Amino acid sequence: MEEPFDEWIIARLEGFREEQEFKKTQPVQEFADQVRQLRLQLGLSVSEFAERYAIPAADIITAELARGVEPSVKMKLTIGMIRCDPRRVAEIVAKARARNA
Repeated sequence: MEEPFDEWIIARLEGFREEQEFKKTQPVQEFADQVRQLRLQLGLSVSEFAERYAIPAADIITAELARGVEPSVKMKLTIGMIRCDPRRVAEIVAKARARNA
């Protein structure tokens, strides 16, 4: 039986909190490198990554270019969840899109 979404997301957030400790001081370049590395590991272009995970392509480009702009907590959490389980996050996004279609 599949975990309810709320339990899954809470578990992932807890894991992300432990891993990153929600470091507000994480260097922007370090986050940029993580985003780019994750996207490349998944073998996705910026537009494919944006589509699969429902993240605006402009946000991905901004994050990867590390223009000195601190990424939002939402962006950090989203990338953290994708890093934990990219397949599951893609499934959740697809199910949400199907419900809203």
